[in-house]
Amino acid sequence: MTNGELERAVNAKLSTVGTKPEDANAIEHTLNILLYSPVSLDRMDWARVQDRVTLLTFVGEELKRERSLHVQYDSGKPPGTRVMDSFLQFIERYRRRYPNERPEKVYETLEKVFDDIKGEMTPDEYSVATVVNTYLRAKKMLADRAR
Repeated sequence: MTNGELERAVNAKLSTVGTKPEDANAIEHTLNILLYSPVSLDRMDWARVQDRVTLLTFVGEELKRERSLHVQYDSGKPPGTRVMDSFLQFIERYRRRYPNERPEKVYETLEKVFDDIKGEMTPDEYSVATVVNTYLRAKKMLADRAR
């Protein structure tokens, strides 16, 4: 699959799900708070239930607080663009914070996080987040193969 084919596939998926402003807000907020989790993402033990519960509780409370504010962020960008920008910013910050991690670890971590907090997200938020994460992971793999 080429990068262009990959982009068309993710755009098709995102257009069928639709990214609403409130979905973008929740995903942006989740990505913004993850690096401040009480459990450090680079030392997160996914087999340890307590670590996962701590992360789930933290994100769940933050998302509830964010939704209760009913704040609509209008950056002038479409919601899908905001989500993509939020992922790219998170990935950049994650790699700066954890420079010794394997480059693909950020995608694995996000996949695990979104799977764990799925119950705190709406189905659309979860679908958009997982599609974008999978797309960015695949795009990185294609770029690595081209080298």
